[in-house]
Amino acid sequence: MTNNPDEHLIDLLLRRFSWMEAALSERLAAGGWEMLTRPQIMLFAYLQGPGSSSSDIARHLRISRQAVHQMVKELEKRGLIKQIPDPDRGNAKLIIKSEKGYQLNDIAREYLRDIDQRVADRIGEEKLELLRTILLTDWDQEKATE
Repeated sequence: MTNNPDEHLIDLLLRRFSWMEAALSERLAAGGWEMLTRPQIMLFAYLQGPGSSSSDIARHLRISRQAVHQMVKELEKRGLIKQIPDPDRGNAKLIIKSEKGYQLNDIAREYLRDIDQRVADRIGEEKLELLRTILLTDWDQEKATE
């Protein structure tokens, strides 16, 4: 593969992300799980800890609250997430993974380890570790100079 200076980093990252996402979706489907859309996968991956509000998810994913609401309804109907009262904000709700959602999460993490190994097999362990190091580096210049 030649280095094309007209290919921006975002293009390269998105292409590889799409490859990994497709590999994960195929494995999940083969395991009997219903297909998830890219935004649903991203919403699901974002849910950590004590829960997230629709507004937080919308901000993080850079989509509308209405889009989040639609995804939440669909994922709730499929039994993967649920809404619980937010103890800090009156009648607000937090979105969390359900028991079935945590099962999916565990299976997806196992599949992602397999996908990581496929990448290591293709590019080598050293390059994979270098890639991880690069991606874990703080790219925010303002934070780096504070």
